[in-house]
Amino acid sequence: MRLSILLIASLLPLSCAAELEAAPAQEAELVFSDAEEAAEYYYEQATMEVDETFHLIIQKIDAGEYPHVEVSKDELDRLLIADQDQWEAYRAGHCSTERLMKDGDEYDGLVRHECFTRLSKLRTQELRDLFL
Repeated sequence: MRLSILLIASLLPLSCAAELEAAPAQEAELVFSDAEEAAEYYYEQATMEVDETFHLIIQKIDAGEYPHVEVSKDELDRLLIADQDQWEAYRAGHCSTERLMKDGDEYDGLVRHECFTRLSKLRTQELRDLFL
């Protein structure tokens, strides 16, 4: 099984291959039919992590865990939601542009998923650094 994972990993772009190789033992059984499928899987994982982090922060705001902030909980919720909406729009636009610059086809899933994954991981870390 390890050999088939390494063979598949060798077909992936470096960012996905490194994650596959570094994955915990239970994920070592993952087998993807192609690099785009792997990129989509890692994109979905990164997106779930952003969403979970975002919702945790909203729960903490609603629980009053940021008393030093000089706006109401409702206003902080509104600001964070607006910020997240703007970030999602930025991510979509940036990744479409990145895809166009790399190969000229805005809808190629591999490059777009890799870009979304990279930016989603950065966003998760930004949210954690700021709020958690």
